[in-house]
Amino acid sequence: MRIDYNILWFENDEGWLKQAVKGISNLLEDYGFRLNETTQKDGSKIDELISKIQSKTLDVDMIFMDFKLSGEINGEKIIETIRKRNLFTEILFYSQDSNVKQIIEETYGSIEGIYYGGRDNFRDKAREVIWHTIKKVEDVESMRGLIMGATSEIENLMKDITLEYIANCGDDIKNIIAKPIFEEVGKNVREKFDRHSEYEPTLNLKKLIKDNTLFDANKKAHAIQAIINELRHPDLEGLTGTVFYDSISNIFLVRNKFGHCKVIINDDGIRVLQSPPPIEEFTDENCIEIRKN
Repeated sequence: MRIDYNILWFENDEGWLKQAVKGISNLLEDYGFRLNETTQKDGSKIDELISKIQSKTLDVDMIFMDFKLSGEINGEKIIETIRKRNLFTEILFYSQDSNVKQIIEETYGSIEGIYYGGRDNFRDKAREVIWHTIKKVEDVESMRGLIMGATSEIENLMKDITLEYIANCGDDIKNIIAKPIFEEVGKNVREKFDRHSEYEPTLNLKKLIKDNTLFDANKKAHAIQAIINELRHPDLEGLTGTVFYDSISNIFLVRNKFGHCKVIINDDGIRVLQSPPPIEEFTDENCIEIRKN
């Protein structure tokens, strides 16, 4: 259940950027996140990008920026724009010059949410700033929302994949897929028997899939497993049988635990989430493992 960490990155040295992206990607993997970077070679689109960030049409958790960007809109002009537009996203400015912090603060004063580093210590500084932003959202209540949101996205994605697949496969394959899905649905929906019986005689899979009461996360996972088993594609070989279903089931087990957790103060005086019996406490270390898995 990898959760994206979104970075808007301004850098015009493609060789340096390639290596830096690899290093930050590995760093985020250690924290259980997946890097999703949007790169810009200059600051010409800064106004448009800030508008997208503020309107929530561009998800950005952190901005990395070379202070000595080439082009008409360099780091200094970007700072002016940031101040005028009241952008609150954390920004790490870096430069070959070791005095970039002094240059900025002498001109603009101290700006909250802006950090400074050099190219020589970029990875260490990036690690420090990224961990700071992760801890801001990893307050126990926020973490519950993050996990619930991510698992909801997985559930919706499985539904979309199933609909897309049956829309483009032949009737013979569609019926092969439909049979195990209906069998699984039938096990747990006896109380909804009337609706199930309406769909089943004609194997009206499309209508069933859109019925969220009947076609829940468990049934969606069975549907994807049936598709994987039918495709027999070499790239999916490691997910056949019940492998995919078992993996997804573990993710939703965690989701269900988070959904019924309560906040407690543990013996160390730390606020943590505690699941119903069997009791489990979710700490920083647990949350990292959950994101990794």
